[in-house]
Order: sequence, then C-alpha cells, then structure tokens
Amino acid sequence: MGIDKEFIGSSQIAKKAEKSQEKVAELPKEYGDTKIVALIKDPLWIHAYWEVSPSKKEDLQNILGDSFHNLGYTLRIYDVTRIDFNGDNSNSYFDISVGHDARSWYVNVGNPGSDYIIDLGIMTPEGQFILIARSNKVTTPRNSVSNNIDEQWMMVEEQFAKILELSGHGSFGKASADIMGEITKRLFSEHNLSSSTISSMSSDTIQARKPNKEQDDFWFKVGAELIIYGETLPDAQVKINGNIIKLRNDGSFSLRIDLPDGNYPFPIEAESKNKKHKRNVSIDVNKSTH
Repeated sequence: MGIDKEFIGSSQIAKKAEKSQEKVAELPKEYGDTKIVALIKDPLWIHAYWEVSPSKKEDLQNILGDSFHNLGYTLRIYDVTRIDFNGDNSNSYFDISVGHDARSWYVNVGNPGSDYIIDLGIMTPEGQFILIARSNKVTTPRNSVSNNIDEQWMMVEEQFAKILELSGHGSFGKASADIMGEITKRLFSEHNLSSSTISSMSSDTIQARKPNKEQDDFWFKVGAELIIYGETLPDAQVKINGNIIKLRNDGSFSLRIDLPDGNYPFPIEAESKNKKHKRNVSIDVNKSTH
C-alpha cells in the first residue's frame, strides 16, 4: 500500500500552523504596567488584580532597600460612598496584607450598594503606607429591592379611582390584559408618568378602611404591590408595555405598581442608542386575593 507523501506534507504543515496559532493566542503573564483593577463579584465581594512593573519595583527597592522583598504588598480598601475621593476623605478604610507574590485577591467588603476604591501599596515597619497604584471606583450592587420612597412614588386618589374603575370595579367583563393596557396607556398619556411614578397608593386607600368604633374594635389590612426594577446604559431606551420609561442618570429604573386581582403581562424592551442592540424580557404576574 503506497503512502501519499503530499498528504503527509500537508498534514505536517497544518499541525505547524495550529501550533503557531496556539502560541499567538497565549496571553502574556505581564504587560510591563503598574496598575490595579477592581471588579465587582457580588453585593459583598470585590475582586482586585494588579501588576507592578520592573521599573517600579526597582524604585521601591531603592527607597526601602533589601526589606522591599520581605515586606509584601498591602491592599487599602476605601469606602467612598457619595464622596468625591481625594485620597484622604474616605468614609472609612481597612488594610489587607497579601504577600509579595500575590497578583490578585478577593475582598469581602460586606456592604451592598456602596462605592469602593482600592490602593495597592507597601506598609513599612514604621507604619507608613507607600502608594504604588490606585484602582478604579466600583459600586457593589444592592442585595434587595430599593426601599427608596419619595415624592416620585406618590399617586393621588383621583388616579387611584381611575385604576379602580379600569380594574373592573363596577365594569365587569374586561380581560386583565386589556385592563393593564388601559391602566398603563392612560396613566402615561394623561399624567406623563415616568420611571418610579406608577406607584403604590396609601395603605388606607388600597385596603378597606377601619370600621367605625361603634361597629367593631377589630380590624385587619393586607397589601401587596409589584416592583419592577432594572438597569442598562444611561443613553439606552427602555419600554414597558410599549411605554418609554425615563431612566435615572446611572441607567437604573424602577416602578411600583398596585394591581387588582388578575393576570398581567409586562413585556419589557431595552434598545441601545445606536439601535444596533435590543434585549427583551417578559414578566407575567398573577395576583389572586383569597
């Protein structure tokens, strides 16, 4: 049986090309920079990674002498929530010794919804912190629904009366999807409502009011409301049930809605400013009071 030398030759060339591509795809261990980068892992944890260039290490050794190799690095984590940080005005900070050979670290900050900046440095035996690099600012996400209630969440009794009428109170036969469409359409068109303005009513308005004292001293109230919230790029466009939602400066939005019993679809759409990217999410809600 003969051997196809041309096939063997082409196979060897293909293998060499594959190995060459593998080498090209390898990422360098270092880039010759001095920097530290902070990344969010979850509401309680931050991941930091860093690099110290050879020239920076040489400068530090000139300052610290031979002790440079024994001191190791220190991470200083600043809480800079609602602060224009200048290096000295943090709410608080704490230090973590990470050793001389470490290149990354997970930091438990323990405070959801807060801003942090991390300094990479060296702590001298005298307690002096020598700064090497400062990270970007990161914000840990909330681990619960926002409890922010302000004037934007209010709704007057007149608007509630319209919702009550649309919900079928005194007008039976409408499907819940039609009711929801009418609710959102009328509120957005007539009152120019935006993010955070479809809201909960007062508990006394939503539920049955207290009986008169002469009737009974016992009373009972129960309420439930739907909260829809999210976040995207600040210049994107978000629609809920086809209605444009006004985003906050950071791209977040939230709506609080009290619904009558029934089934309610909430199609939610986000589209980038350049119209090239679009995401769709659908939330179906069923409310039943027994």
